[in-house]
Amino acid sequence: MNELLEEAGHGRRFSIPITTVLLTSAPTLVEFVETFTEVNHGRAYDSQLDELGSYVLVDYVRSKRRVVRG
Repeated sequence: MNELLEEAGHGRRFSIPITTVLLTSAPTLVEFVETFTEVNHGRAYDSQLDELGSYVLVDYVRSKRRVVRG
């Protein structure tokens, strides 16, 4: 996992934001995606399979966090 975080940092240095879609609430994966997104200054969409119309957007590009209910 450390190698992935390093690559996320490389992407940030080259102005390559990465968008991640998370379809689980497993604490380890949620924590990893949050850290990865923060390191990269990218975006993460967090949803559940039974509620794909609703999601949480964490946007480090624009420094925003928004809940969208569908």
